[in-house]
Amino acid sequence: MKANRIIYILITCLFLSISCKDKLSLPSVRINEITYKTSVSAVVTYSISDSGATGILTSGICYSLKKNPNLRSNVIYSSGSDLNNFIGLVDLQSDSTYYVKAFAYNHEGISYSEEIEFRVSQRDSVIDTRDQKAYTTAQIGNKIWMIENMRHYLDTTLYYNNDSDLYVNSGKLYRYYEAMQACPDGWRLPSDQDWNELEVSAGLSEGETTQWNTWIGQNSLGKLILPGNNYWDRIDLGFTNELSFSLKGSGAYLMEDSAFHFYGIRAYYWTSTELNDSAVVRIFAIDTMGIQRKYLSKRNALSVRCVKDLEE
Repeated sequence: MKANRIIYILITCLFLSISCKDKLSLPSVRINEITYKTSVSAVVTYSISDSGATGILTSGICYSLKKNPNLRSNVIYSSGSDLNNFIGLVDLQSDSTYYVKAFAYNHEGISYSEEIEFRVSQRDSVIDTRDQKAYTTAQIGNKIWMIENMRHYLDTTLYYNNDSDLYVNSGKLYRYYEAMQACPDGWRLPSDQDWNELEVSAGLSEGETTQWNTWIGQNSLGKLILPGNNYWDRIDLGFTNELSFSLKGSGAYLMEDSAFHFYGIRAYYWTSTELNDSAVVRIFAIDTMGIQRKYLSKRNALSVRCVKDLEE
């Protein structure tokens, strides 16, 4: 009887030891904060405090409009293996509450963080009465900007790579004379000065915004970029979309070789400021991590944003 009792105690201790070991071998993960919340996006930072006995295989976040999100919900995996991670949520439903968990997975299994909830603000929008397309807007400085690329059809507008499936995310590409007609009544193609003011709002100095053919704004670019892997080739570069401008890597059609270039890498935008056969443009690039101001031929096909003054 005494022997049986000893065996029972030994088995119980062994079981508890194994259980504790298994539990300790799972990763430990927590959400640090949710920042830069706009009407379309937010940024989640999370950390893995313990990778467990076998190291991290993958990690990420899951989120939902319902409580207790999991891997069957919306999931974004981290593109790296760092213990501190930074992930952008995009295309969020405005005026809604979201629930978020971080997760980490190793050979022993998966661990989730505690659930965090956050609120997405109301989204302002305008309807283009010519074709009934809706565009999200945001106030930046003393201007109201459309924070989506124009999609209005004109006779010779282009889809990137002639792929109409990309049009929903990236809008259309316009030659200069089309770009001057692309904005609806009450809106205009931004001038060079309008873009200068936007860049100042993002943290550049006035002197920087007037430089030509130079990549500037390495520390400001991410405040303007929508951090989604549907829009950019890389999403681990610190994009926050802090100003709600929601830049996407829409590329361009460049006449120097009559070809499409830079989808997911750069965004090219017309200004209304022209000189003979050229016009001033803005280029936002993640391959150089900067913003460039230069003249390009009006025959190129680039993206269009529209703007109006706050008091209009």
